[in-house]
Amino acid sequence: MVVAYTALENNPTTKPSHLCSRHRVLCSMVVLAATLLFMMMMTSHLTGGGDVYSPSVLLQEADENFHNLSWHLHPEQTLSAASSQTLSRTNTGASKDGKKRQKQAERKLGKQRHVFFLKVHKAASTTVMNVLYRFALQRNLTVALPRHRNILSETSKHWLSAVVPRPSGVRHFDILCNHLVFNESAVRHIMPSDTLFVGIVRHPLFQFLSAFNYYSDVFQVRYLRQIPSPIHTDGNGSVHMYHKGPVHTYGKGLVHTYGKGPVHTYDEGRIHTYLQAPEKYDMVDFASSFTHNRMSFDYGMGEACLRGDAGCIRDYVNYLNRTFQLVMVSERFDESMVLLKRLLGWRLQDVLYIKNNVFKGNRPVSHDHNLTAVEKDTHRAFNAADYALYEHFTQLFDKKVKAEGEDFGKEVNTYKSLLQEAAAFCANVKEQKANLTVNATAWSGSFEFRASDCGIMTSGEQRLVDFMRSEQLKRYSSLT
Repeated sequence: MVVAYTALENNPTTKPSHLCSRHRVLCSMVVLAATLLFMMMMTSHLTGGGDVYSPSVLLQEADENFHNLSWHLHPEQTLSAASSQTLSRTNTGASKDGKKRQKQAERKLGKQRHVFFLKVHKAASTTVMNVLYRFALQRNLTVALPRHRNILSETSKHWLSAVVPRPSGVRHFDILCNHLVFNESAVRHIMPSDTLFVGIVRHPLFQFLSAFNYYSDVFQVRYLRQIPSPIHTDGNGSVHMYHKGPVHTYGKGLVHTYGKGPVHTYDEGRIHTYLQAPEKYDMVDFASSFTHNRMSFDYGMGEACLRGDAGCIRDYVNYLNRTFQLVMVSERFDESMVLLKRLLGWRLQDVLYIKNNVFKGNRPVSHDHNLTAVEKDTHRAFNAADYALYEHFTQLFDKKVKAEGEDFGKEVNTYKSLLQEAAAFCANVKEQKANLTVNATAWSGSFEFRASDCGIMTSGEQRLVDFMRSEQLKRYSSLT
């Protein structure tokens, strides 16, 4: 094709200027046809491989029940109340460097609205998504949403066609944060060039335990449910005991209790069985497994890395390090949120949260399921990629926190106090007769916390995604 173009370029009788001077009508028609073809190709490309965007059709898929939601989503909407509660904060505790950094952040306050957040399974990422959704709703931003359910993909990097396409009246997406398998090219294809990349990690052992319980109990994932679940003993032939009271069974040979029985097994037995030979029980492919290097899979690692190739893992982690501006740490969540707030130039009220999608089940299990040292070592060996990912970014996290200066810890403490006040306010939201007013601090201006904020912050993930999709599609319809 290059050769042909060069030949035409060098031939004086076929140069565009010469042709157009002799055949102006023909030249105009060719240019018009080329323009129309280019527009058709771009439209097809942006709508996910040729899908025809129809707001009315997509709106029919939205749940009509969400029209009855009593949420007030925009900052200008306030409660009709004669008075307001005041939460006092003193403007102290910030170093000179901290104040300077805060002033710099305030100058760009709210300007950073283009964010990609990699939602990692069972790593507190639903809470982060809720924060980002709330920010988008209050500012009428455009979120890259899935056409159906609450995920773009859990199994493949090819998820662009699952995104609800934007109409021509919307220049770009602002936020992307639903579940997907990381694909940098796909993210950059639909997000602006100045988008910040944010991720999250959790200690692999506790991410595994949370995922095992969640996908075994809630989603009844087959490969997990098929693992034998014997009564757990203490290694001496005695049944491990947690509580006092009668035994409760379900007629399937498994003993259960809910705090009133001497035997307490639930899925602890399955977990111990699994860790005796994880390669035996986790035979599904990486895309289908929620318990084998799942974080690394979410981050887009290839099969060689996931199977433990040390060189591959090292190179890919370094690539992620160059790509993501911030990787949060689940175990240090509040520090992570303050880092996120500073990175984006947002306000403290923008990153308030109430924990979401925390699965408690019916079992008061120990923090680590009483795993033995051998079982923990087995898990580490079987999930080498996840441990490498976690250890790299926790070390980097420490460095980022240190670089923020001595006032960082003081801002985190202020943030934690504010979270407690917000949680208390929302716990009794039906009884509140006024907004919660927060005075200015060294790290944020004064603001009001509304009952409507509680509605969004405590909403379940699927419900919030459905509502977001419905509201956004209505806005899309008004643009076409």
